[in-house]
Amino acid sequence: MVVLLGEPGEPFSDAARLLSWSFDAFRSSTVVRAGESFGSRQIGGSVVDVAAGEELTLLVPTAEATSSRAVLSESSGLGLQPGDAVGVVVVSAGDSKLGQAPLIAVRVVGQEEEPSHSWWTRAGSSIFEAISAALDGTTGG
Repeated sequence: MVVLLGEPGEPFSDAARLLSWSFDAFRSSTVVRAGESFGSRQIGGSVVDVAAGEELTLLVPTAEATSSRAVLSESSGLGLQPGDAVGVVVVSAGDSKLGQAPLIAVRVVGQEEEPSHSWWTRAGSSIFEAISAALDGTTGG
């Protein structure tokens, strides 16, 4: 809604010009599609195929081209599964950020293995090593 206060005469022509300009200057556009690939990225010890997690539709300036880029969040990569969030897709026009959509892992290749032993097996092994080291120190061995 446009209101022009204190305008003598016919105020609607200015309002119509302003509305006409805004409809000509911007358009609704789907700038990122759900599932759109953003390539493979190195995350921790894994190569991860990433894609947009959802569609992003924005009002974009008609006079400027939009660009999108993947921005990864800090992650070790351990335990990463398809569908996990790994960052965002940032959409810009010129120097202006227009919006963002989640970036998700689609496929994880070469993931470093997490230790296969249970925590109590690893804890018991550590205690055994500590006691052995202490005994070796007291016996001079």
